[in-house]
Amino acid sequence: MPSDLSNASCTVEMLEVGKVIRPHGVGGAIKILLYNPASHAFETTPHMELQSPSGKFSGAYHVIGHIKGGLILVLEGVTDRKQAESWVGARVFVPREDLDPLDPGQYYYADLVGCTIFDEDDHVLGEVHDVFEAGASDVLVIRRGSEERMVPLLEDWIIDINLDSKQIRIRGAADWAAYKA
Repeated sequence: MPSDLSNASCTVEMLEVGKVIRPHGVGGAIKILLYNPASHAFETTPHMELQSPSGKFSGAYHVIGHIKGGLILVLEGVTDRKQAESWVGARVFVPREDLDPLDPGQYYYADLVGCTIFDEDDHVLGEVHDVFEAGASDVLVIRRGSEERMVPLLEDWIIDINLDSKQIRIRGAADWAAYKA
């Protein structure tokens, strides 16, 4: 799962790594779209959770195939297509402790969500609401009240990320008037 950044929201113990997009076949398999297709999370953890408005699955699974951007899984106890369909849209979580440690300068998206954004002069600009991959770079979605801005996670914009204090310092905020989201 480590890339320069890996997507998702989190709890202390679990990291969101993808979502269920559809059932596969008639035997209860599901297709999962991974937020980070290069992730090795499913090679290193025997346990996962699915969370949806209609319920929660927690248990073992088997990878039976790969799709562009994701995997095909069979969940323990899910034996038919109707059961698999009930998980479409569910969020997929794996235990943080089962993932390889990140290298310096790498972050999970989940760790960036909730960070307070400051400019060079220590003015609060908002809070990270979301992070997504946009091809050339990852992007922070920053909200302050009803205002939303997007800032690329590039050295040109990011001065410092301090996860211990949940703070990110950026440059170029004075130019924001020209770049409304």
